[in-house]
This record gives sequence, structure tokens and C-alpha cells, in this order.
Amino acid sequence: MTAEDRVLVKPMHGVRNIGRTYAPALWVGLSIALLGGASWAEDRGTAEERRACTPDVLKHCNEFIPDADRIEACLQRKLRELSPDCRVVMIGARKR
Repeated sequence: MTAEDRVLVKPMHGVRNIGRTYAPALWVGLSIALLGGASWAEDRGTAEERRACTPDVLKHCNEFIPDADRIEACLQRKLRELSPDCRVVMIGARKR
């Protein structure tokens, strides 16, 4: 690499490592895909319902991933701590 080339290559300070930022969400998505595909996902609510609760799962119940039954039980126990959207989903799940 010449001196001129080094001037053109600038370090990217402040750029977040995308892999670390999105790794938990990607891991949840991969777990869902591996645990039975569409039929499992349908049993666990709509895409919108899962989207509403994914941040809460990562924040409050991530130690139970990929066990969906334990995640659901954890979310039910922590109902007061959940986001409003996820709380609505979990109250609906409780009534089923």
C-alpha cells in the first residue's frame, strides 16, 4: 500500500459492531426458525405479537431462550415490567 492509498483509507471511529448489536435478535430469530418453523411460530402468536414482545424477552427472559414455554412463563411472571404492547399480548395469551 502506498502513502497515497493510506490517505484514502480512513479509520471508522464510532461505528458500532453490527454483529454484537443485533446478535440477540438474530439468535432469537434463528431459534424460532430451528424449533419447528411456521407451525411453532403460529402457536406462539402472530408476527406482530412476537415483534411486540421480542425486546421484552431479550430484556427480562433471555436466559430461557430458546425454550418458548419457559419464556412465556417468565413474561407472565414479569407482566408489570413489560412494555405496554407486550403486556396486551400476554394478557390475551393468558385468556386463551
